[in-house]
Amino acid sequence: MTRTLDKTHTVLSYVEGSLKNAIVMNEDVKENGFIFSLINPPVPLGGNIVSLDIYVDELPMSKKSIQIATSDTIVNASALSETRPIQFKPFQSARFLVIGVELDNQKKHKITIMSKLEGFEQIIIPFTLVDYTSNRKEKVIISSNLPEESDSQVYGETMFMNFASPLVLSGRKAYIVCSSNGALSANWTWMGVRYDNGGLYVPPARAFGRIIVEISVDEGVRKRLPNFVISSRHENGSLCTHHEVAGIRVKRTLFVPIESKGFVQILNFDPEKINELFPLNTKKQTTKKIRVHFLIDGNITSYGLAAISQSNFSKYYKSENCLQIRTIAKKGVAHYFDYRYFSKEFETLQDTNRFF
Repeated sequence: MTRTLDKTHTVLSYVEGSLKNAIVMNEDVKENGFIFSLINPPVPLGGNIVSLDIYVDELPMSKKSIQIATSDTIVNASALSETRPIQFKPFQSARFLVIGVELDNQKKHKITIMSKLEGFEQIIIPFTLVDYTSNRKEKVIISSNLPEESDSQVYGETMFMNFASPLVLSGRKAYIVCSSNGALSANWTWMGVRYDNGGLYVPPARAFGRIIVEISVDEGVRKRLPNFVISSRHENGSLCTHHEVAGIRVKRTLFVPIESKGFVQILNFDPEKINELFPLNTKKQTTKKIRVHFLIDGNITSYGLAAISQSNFSKYYKSENCLQIRTIAKKGVAHYFDYRYFSKEFETLQDTNRFF
């Protein structure tokens, strides 16, 4: 039973295919390393981890070589202690970087994370994954040395950071509060209270609350786009993020039109890796369906006051590949957001899920 639970935890937590060799850029120092991702904590139900070790094929890695990035922090494993733990909340994703070791991409590797939780004395909780390393080598840039290259160059790079810092994009009539991962969800601290303040604001009201985008391929599992961000750039009034999810590269752009009471979100799907994940039958070529799901907090509220439930209206404009979601049916008066997608290789569907 224990072995079955361990396997289930791994299947639900490890991002299959995320194990990759990397060239790590830290200021002027270039080193080899490898990187992988989890979409759930390495310990069941989360908790405060006071000690963490990583073993590769039964060999221990130096704690100083291990970097851990969650949505809240980036920490070196050697800095963890009873007084300085790293907190893992339930459902919290993380990225792990090990510097100084390059993996053989011709064989499977066994990676084991050994964690000690606060309050559990000397009990060690293992998390084990087995996977091949990807054929594609990442260029990983430590966040203290972000590059100034153009957007096209950044696309092929991974920034080792948590992408959780709050950000405001504004026009003359509206603004959005989002995170650097592209989600309209941002932890905000006001007068000592910390809560999710993300959404579309059309003063004096917050027209939409938190908006999260999920993606699934065919009938596969829905995956939250913010959990798979590899780079983020804010410039010229827009936020551009790059994601790698379900074998597909996604570019997301957010901006607020100057004279509008809404915002625009654009998704570009790049089928660069699709043949690796979904090999095509030479006799019969198939079409993969990408389904986009929206998790929307549709309550309208006057900033910190009690929310008033509202109805949303959606309309798809085929000529522009645009799904528009509005607070009321009348165009021009409504607060809205536009979702636009661009893909030549896939049939793309949209789902709108409203949570009030």
